Amino acid sequence: PILHLVPVGFSLATAATLAAMDLYANSKLWCWITPENNAARIGAFYGPLWAALAVATLSMVAICGGVILQEKKAKKYRMQEQQMAQETTVSSGAQQSSSASREVVSQAVFYVLSFYLTFIFPSWTRVSQMVHGST
Repeated sequence: PILHLVPVGFSLATAATLAAMDLYANSKLWCWITPENNAARIGAFYGPLWAALAVATLSMVAICGGVILQEKKAKKYRMQEQQMAQETTVSSGAQQSSSASREVVSQAVFYVLSFYLTFIFPSWTRVSQMVHGST
């Protein structure tokens, strides 16, 4: 429940605060924060968005690192427990586990890459507009 309350609570709080401060303006298809207040744009939308991207990226790095570390520990343990006559079994097991870690890493990369591809271009455009003064 708390993982739902935090984002919903944050979004409602920022929306209500911006509405109370009369910072919304027409932006053709929908309402958007006025162009005169770039700090509110960054604080209410782009800052949390980029923070979520950073948290997702760091989480995936930590998960991949944990999987690879656990795999190395398991491989070391298996090698200590196996006899030299079963070396072929050990090497095939090691290849299976390393392919599993490669699969985890590729899934993590695609997961994070989808976020970046979705939000990098709109963010880039908005930052360019803020710097050059256009809306």
